[in-house]
Amino acid sequence: MKFPFNREQILYQWQLFLIALSFFTRIPVPQNTPFTEQRLNQANRYFGLVGCIVGLLSALSYLVFAAILPVSIAIGFAMITSMLITGAFHEDGLADGFGGGWTVEKKLSIMKDSRVGTYGLCSLIMMLGLKWLTLTYLAQDNVWLPAYALFVMHGVSRVVAASLIFSYPYVRADQTSKVNHWQNSKALLNCGF
Repeated sequence: MKFPFNREQILYQWQLFLIALSFFTRIPVPQNTPFTEQRLNQANRYFGLVGCIVGLLSALSYLVFAAILPVSIAIGFAMITSMLITGAFHEDGLADGFGGGWTVEKKLSIMKDSRVGTYGLCSLIMMLGLKWLTLTYLAQDNVWLPAYALFVMHGVSRVVAASLIFSYPYVRADQTSKVNHWQNSKALLNCGF
């Protein structure tokens, strides 16, 4: 029986996975992983898997700490674990997006600014508080539910992020930091696979 994939195809897919991993996390990948904008476009099929890895590590953190600490504190440690793994990538995006600017140019300049405004800080406090409360509420029914929710929702959120690339136009006129537009609709189907 002949194996359906050759070594080069498997290596190429592995490299795409590593690109997706390095895009969404601070997990080190080999420096010789070839990166191009085209490969980042193709790596979208692994965004969900990367989310599941982040979710799994966060869920494991929760379960370890829940065995020795109150559940509410364990949930806090799981949230910290997630932020450490991702470099607070998503929290930074949320803070940049709230109340920042009225024009496209102002919003784009805010994304490059490392400072956080009042609205951004308030949005972070509210989002993290709501996340903590929701996970704590889930734990009241079953101590395993927060672990399950962390695992599933991290994966789902990355798949949604990949699909949003198709749904909204890019706002930067020069297209300097956006990956190239996908050439066909098959790429959309690959988002979840």
